[in-house]
Amino acid sequence: MRVRSFAILLLCLSITASAAKADSSFDTKPALDLGVATGAAGMGAALSLLRMATREVPAECVRGPCGSSRSDGARPYNATWNALSYGTVSLAIAGGFAPSSARAASGEYGASGLGDASTMMAQAIGVTYALTEIVKTAAPRPRPFLAWPPAGDDTSARSSPDAVASYLSGHTSFAFAAASVGTFDACRAPGPLGCMGPAIGLHALATATAAGRVLAGKHHVSDVIAGAGIGAAVGTAVSMLHAPAGREQGVDGGRAIAASQGMMLSMMFLW
Repeated sequence: MRVRSFAILLLCLSITASAAKADSSFDTKPALDLGVATGAAGMGAALSLLRMATREVPAECVRGPCGSSRSDGARPYNATWNALSYGTVSLAIAGGFAPSSARAASGEYGASGLGDASTMMAQAIGVTYALTEIVKTAAPRPRPFLAWPPAGDDTSARSSPDAVASYLSGHTSFAFAAASVGTFDACRAPGPLGCMGPAIGLHALATATAAGRVLAGKHHVSDVIAGAGIGAAVGTAVSMLHAPAGREQGVDGGRAIAASQGMMLSMMFLW
């Protein structure tokens, strides 16, 4: 299942948003916020389709090594790490709903918080998707695995137009956007999961997604760092713009997000 399909799923989930806002971590206007989310996701999808339809991989890249450098964390293609990175980004996005879900299940708060969190997640991921596709369209870059000779499990990946869309990592940007929204959700309103547990767990999953994309040979380290930056920035901006009165600070959430970005920058030196 491709990452972009999560945008559609989240848009569907956000329809459950309730009019009651008293116990929510976010102050939403469903019609406006869903409109922004839908428009951004539609723009991202259109750009993705245009890019895939108009871009071609040079024939020499399909037959042999080309177009990339064995630096900046470059790795040959690894199908196992590729599959695992889909799992971690899925967990990061699903985990972003955990704070509101836990509060609703405990009976301490109304279920409206889950609807609001869904709306915010849809908006953050929709905007992140659009920005990611703008960058991928404007700045084509060969995937790092193209620098190695073809292997048995990368033939289809080498021939896909997506093979020249390394910059930046969409998996990573999605994971960090979801982690940022989930962190602010957890840290703004008391709940069974607390604040720092979800913040650390969600950002660990996002960082694992970034590492998996590098180890899979699908992205350079600079690709995932850029993706992390865009995802975290969008998730933070969306969360702060929809802060309820009296809960606009989200200090612990901001600290957790800043720490996660430090983790990502350190990855440049590890590779």
